[in-house]
Amino acid sequence: MGSEPIIIIDDDKEDLELLKEMITEMRFPNPVVTFNDSLAALGFLRKSLIEPLVILCDINMPKLNGLQFRSELLTLDSPVNEVPFLFLTTSKPENEKSLAKELKVFAFYTKAPTFSGMKEILQSIMVSLKIDPRS
Repeated sequence: MGSEPIIIIDDDKEDLELLKEMITEMRFPNPVVTFNDSLAALGFLRKSLIEPLVILCDINMPKLNGLQFRSELLTLDSPVNEVPFLFLTTSKPENEKSLAKELKVFAFYTKAPTFSGMKEILQSIMVSLKIDPRS
């Protein structure tokens, strides 16, 4: 563990930077790879030989929303489909939770409005995946 990247896909550049900063502060040894365009992320995952540790994805994005992105990802004949895939979004989950379940999404988290709230969510995600930061 340590070389597999943590992939974050979100069209909000501030959220991307904030999440990357939080993961760094939490002392995870894994590199963080960010995309603010789901099509670019899909292209990267199609070509990459690296299996990510986890994929965190927003739902509300232009071009290809998170649900469409996950659906496209599942069409790939790739081990990336076994990687834990989580939604981290401002979207209200009522309508999308059932779709997320059909798309084999590991979990669905709603973004917190504060830095400390988001950090708690990230810690919860890593604990649920049994991912420990370096000591």
